[in-house]
Order: sequence, then C-alpha cells, then structure tokens
Amino acid sequence: IVSWTGNTTAGATVKHGMAGEPEFIIAIARNESGENKPVYHKFMTSDNDHLKINENNAQGTAGTTIWDVSAMSSSVIGLGAAAQSNSTNGMIVFCFRSVVGMCKVAQYIPTNALNGPYVNLGFSPAFLLIKCIATTNPWIIFDNARNTFNPVTAYLLGNSDATEGTSGRDIDLLSNGFKIRENDSDTNGGTSNAYLYVAMSEAAIG
Repeated sequence: IVSWTGNTTAGATVKHGMAGEPEFIIAIARNESGENKPVYHKFMTSDNDHLKINENNAQGTAGTTIWDVSAMSSSVIGLGAAAQSNSTNGMIVFCFRSVVGMCKVAQYIPTNALNGPYVNLGFSPAFLLIKCIATTNPWIIFDNARNTFNPVTAYLLGNSDATEGTSGRDIDLLSNGFKIRENDSDTNGGTSNAYLYVAMSEAAIG
C-alpha cells in the first residue's frame, strides 16, 4: 500500500517497495470528487487502458494517460497525467504481484459450460477476485470464510454496495486452485474473452 502526493504529470514514478514488478494496482485519488478508481493490470497494452474497480465497465481508454506501462518495474509504478492516478490532492494505491504460495495475478479463458475452467494456483485460495476484461460484467469476490465447503455460492460485487449474492456463480475453492461450476457470464461467459483474477492464500491474508 503506497501513499503520495501526485503532480498530474505524465512520466512521473513512485516507489512501491515490493520485491518485484506490480501486476495489479488499484488507485484511489484522495480528496477528489467524481474521480474513478482505475485499475492497472499486467495484460494491458496501452497507457490509456484501464479498468475501474468502482464500475463494471469493460477495459477502456481514457483521454488522458492513466499509467505509464513502460515504466512499471520492480522498484517503481509508472504514472500518467490523469488526476485519478496522479492527483495533487493525494493518492493511495494497493499493489499486488504473484508470489509462489501466496498470491497469483493472471487470467483464464472461459468455456461457457457448467463444467467450467480449472485454474491451477499452486495453493488453496482464501480470497479470489474475478473480472472479465472485455465486457461489462462486475467484479466478483469469493472467499473461504463465508462458505467453508464446496461449491462456494456466496459472493460480493467489488463495484457495488449490493448485499451478498448466493446463487448462479458457483465455484470450487480447491487445495491447489479453483474450478468454475457455472456458465454465468460474470465468471465463465463466451469462449474467448479473458477473465482477470487475483487470488490470495490464507498465508497472504491471515
């Protein structure tokens, strides 16, 4: 977690203090009314590409640069000029990267079938965040605390204050990964659009 005062200038960087390059970042502009909360992920190709943790939008482009993808490194976050990622009123960001046995940031391709994809993490996930990159589907959050056996049916929406959902998006949290058990578009729609995920083990969040 990093906090700093931005300068709304493209090409700026800020140190993140991790031992590797960030693969997933959630940015929040402090004391900025109406600014979105943009997300960086390692599958982006453009400095203007971004998702928004506060919306269910597909990945889109902004008129002002959000990130500096080429500057992302094991020591710094690359920033664009947009206030939503580089505000002069203060920023806070949450950075994630893959660490064996602790956290994995990656993507999977859906099957659009009840017997959905299996994703090998190398650990049992205690927290799992999923979002289709290319479509207007919500951020889906699963965990191993509310349902302690499979299938896990309880989920929250990261972009909404809606109460917990309990049907239509069943998933198995396994000893070494997870398995999608529905063909719902929020977790397993179509057969081509990639689904981004961030998974963390009990050791990472305990």
